[in-house]
Amino acid sequence: MAWNEHSIENWTDLVAEFDKLDYGRPAGVPFLFRGQANTAWLLEDSLSRLVREVNRDLAYEFEYHAYTEFVSQAHLFLDHASLPENPKNPLEWWARMQHYRAPTRLLDWTSSPYIALYFAVSESWDNDGVVWAFDPVRLVNDAPNKVRKVINEGKNIVKTLRDHETPQLIHPYTVRKLNPRQSIQQGAFTLCTVLPADHGKLIDASLKKPGWHHKYVIKFKLKAEFLRRLRRMNINASSLFPGADGLGASIREIVQMEVRHASQSSPE
Repeated sequence: MAWNEHSIENWTDLVAEFDKLDYGRPAGVPFLFRGQANTAWLLEDSLSRLVREVNRDLAYEFEYHAYTEFVSQAHLFLDHASLPENPKNPLEWWARMQHYRAPTRLLDWTSSPYIALYFAVSESWDNDGVVWAFDPVRLVNDAPNKVRKVINEGKNIVKTLRDHETPQLIHPYTVRKLNPRQSIQQGAFTLCTVLPADHGKLIDASLKKPGWHHKYVIKFKLKAEFLRRLRRMNINASSLFPGADGLGASIREIVQMEVRHASQSSPE
């Protein structure tokens, strides 16, 4: 089974495709979405990209070293409210590490298709973008009870993930204590049980029907228009990344769109 691929030709086409998904569920279990600016990029977490060339056991050693380094120094830079509620749960620490761009086995997703679309169209305007979508409930139901229990309870995670008997799979994960950016972006994660991992292949291997996972390809020529439409919905760098960095990136987007419009409007 492969991801159910949709080639998007215009804005109306995209909205119609998004509207076909089931939004009748409780707010906590919608589809999860991820936008990527280039269709050639794998659904690969930042740690997997770094440890592709080493064996599994060595990858775990590198992961543990990154984790202990962050935990030992985070209190120097973060206020108490930003630290995990359960400091013994590695998943909560990995979520903080992910926020501060340290490599982890977590991959970012959002419950908003339009926030995912922003990340698919805001950059790399010479390449087609993509929005991935999958049903997390189906993915959870496919996971063995032992793995679900370990992740949900936050106990024995490192031991379980290092066990070579643990099956190779992807599990959705949402932190209980969101930071402001995660809240604004309606963020969630997928967690791989092995390293390195292609989250896309593992999700595809778990989900048995094409209606459970989708791939929306956005033509590169549509990116400027879609970014402009998203700005009208107040989805832009400034709203998604609070602070001066987001403001600067938002201004860059405006200039980028104006330059593209001017170049397309100028006579030959």
